Amino acid sequence: MTDSYFIDVDKFIVKGCCESVGSDYMNHNNTFYEAIYLPEIGMNFRDTEVLDKYIEMVSIFSGMNIVRQKPTGEIKMGGYSQNINDMIFYKIGPWSSNKHFIMAHTLIRYLWYEHYHNIVDISLNFRYAYPDMDVEDIFAIAHSFQSNNDRGLLGREIAGSNRLVLFRDNKSSIEMIKKGNSNINTVYDGNIYISMSHTLKGDFFENKGKPALSIDAKRFISYFEAFDKTMKIEYNGIFNKVIGTYSKFKRVYMDVIKYADSCKLKINNLSFSASDGDMKSYVIQLVDAVGSVKTLKGESSDHLYKSIESKK
Repeated sequence: MTDSYFIDVDKFIVKGCCESVGSDYMNHNNTFYEAIYLPEIGMNFRDTEVLDKYIEMVSIFSGMNIVRQKPTGEIKMGGYSQNINDMIFYKIGPWSSNKHFIMAHTLIRYLWYEHYHNIVDISLNFRYAYPDMDVEDIFAIAHSFQSNNDRGLLGREIAGSNRLVLFRDNKSSIEMIKKGNSNINTVYDGNIYISMSHTLKGDFFENKGKPALSIDAKRFISYFEAFDKTMKIEYNGIFNKVIGTYSKFKRVYMDVIKYADSCKLKINNLSFSASDGDMKSYVIQLVDAVGSVKTLKGESSDHLYKSIESKK
């Protein structure tokens, strides 16, 4: 399936390309519904509890109200053959710009874009296993292995990399998207990431008596690729360490954003490398308003913060 289905009040709408839907129906966004046609989405997602869980994540991530609700009137199919009884309806809106709508819809159409099913699977597994984890971090980690650049959030394929993508805090991302001045693929950028490895020795936690376990980004994410809402984390100790390191460097990234904003600079690329929670290196490329490039490099968090302070 590549088409998307919507309901405007009571009219069934089929769109092959959705890039202008947000602006076309801006004045209808209190009567607009996303129609999820169950026969055309992944088998894992046809359970309404699972579907609601994923749509709830999209709603939080987009800052847009998206709730399961069926239109009240009789739906006019206009000659289309889809069975209305096989559809789940989500009332969507209001939204603030076309890009705001497309950002949310991009994640929803992953449900029927087979090449993005792995992102949905990973996102759901994280949500069930770590319900208190920030949604933007879940989606960032899930997109770390985006295997296609066709209508994806990142706009690029990065599946071959061994890294975890970082998104800025959700509030500031939503504000940028709502204004409609920033491209979705620049707000959510695969060039901002951390490469890491962790080793859990045999005398720690539940791994006692077992050989040392080493884990990097690829191995970490591999445990979450097959959807299982009852999944149990076999190596909870080391997984918590990976998530803790990720959260730690997300905070460092946010501090770099504050520095860049204060200097009217744009972060073009940012990479952190870490081992067992400690920074081993960083490379940050910053661009000013006239295109001049400034690069910060170093080997520790202390060095990074000293560099930032000295350049303010």
